[in-house]
Amino acid sequence: MKPVRELVKDPEWQKVRKSLLGQWKEKPEWCCAQLKRYLGSNPPNEKLKIVMNYLTGTGFRTGRISHPCITKIRSQISMEIKKRKAKGTYSEVNMGYPQNPETVTIRNKFYPKGLREIDTYKYYQKVKSKLLKEVAGRDLMFYIAVDVDNLVIRRSGKKTQYIRLTNANWDDEIHGRVISIHSAMKKTDDIAIVDIDTDNFGKAKKAVADCYEVLLKRVPIVDSIQIRFTGKAGFHLFCKLNRTMNVDSIRLLFKKVLSTSPELRNYAVEYKRASGQVNLDLAPNKFRGNFITLHSLSTWGLKCMEVKLNKVSSFTPNMAKI
Repeated sequence: MKPVRELVKDPEWQKVRKSLLGQWKEKPEWCCAQLKRYLGSNPPNEKLKIVMNYLTGTGFRTGRISHPCITKIRSQISMEIKKRKAKGTYSEVNMGYPQNPETVTIRNKFYPKGLREIDTYKYYQKVKSKLLKEVAGRDLMFYIAVDVDNLVIRRSGKKTQYIRLTNANWDDEIHGRVISIHSAMKKTDDIAIVDIDTDNFGKAKKAVADCYEVLLKRVPIVDSIQIRFTGKAGFHLFCKLNRTMNVDSIRLLFKKVLSTSPELRNYAVEYKRASGQVNLDLAPNKFRGNFITLHSLSTWGLKCMEVKLNKVSSFTPNMAKI
């Protein structure tokens, strides 16, 4: 969690705080109602901290401002914080909050002025709940910036052999220099990845459409396909399967279909990338094979994001900037 001096700068809170000025003496219940509305039914830790800080300010602490509804809200917040601390989901100090928020970690044509620690940190806080759903139960690999455009890979967790990301350890693992988060395949899995690998973005778009139709038509275990822009120059076809299989068997099955389908005869399958050529890469489909996680940033600082089939032709990488 950010320091309280930073938390209270939140525009939503400032609007509420200003509405309460001079109102407590005449309309204490109305004021309490505004605080409850701000908190909502399941407030994030930051809001609990903000309101508790407000209700323990000088006016409330000295008793100059008092009312049973104030006591009730303070008690409810205190109980909720204790409950979350017991579960390991509440921390007073956010270890991941950037110590050098203005430090640039990525600079390229998409971010000519540079992507700062605070930019990536705020982005990951924004997508936290969605990202945690994607990484649940999977080993992870982090790309961490040690200097501008200089990234190192970390695979081991701080307390475990491999990185696992949960709500409980989020603040310990996610900081301003974590740029990209990749997930690993399991020995048996219910997903498959086709990496549309090419240096020609126009050809990548066409390959997406061609492969999408073939996979749905010719691979009976494919339940659904999600098209994901990888945050660089290509796409992943993220295939959800209707059963769990050995990951090596998954790769062999997909290779057979992709290699023998007439509609895909102009594409290479499992070859190294060549200039202007589209390679349908199946490398992620092996035990601990890694693929960029949906909602993660790429090493270019662009979002890995879903792109609907009917939007692929008009999609540009600039749409993935944060």
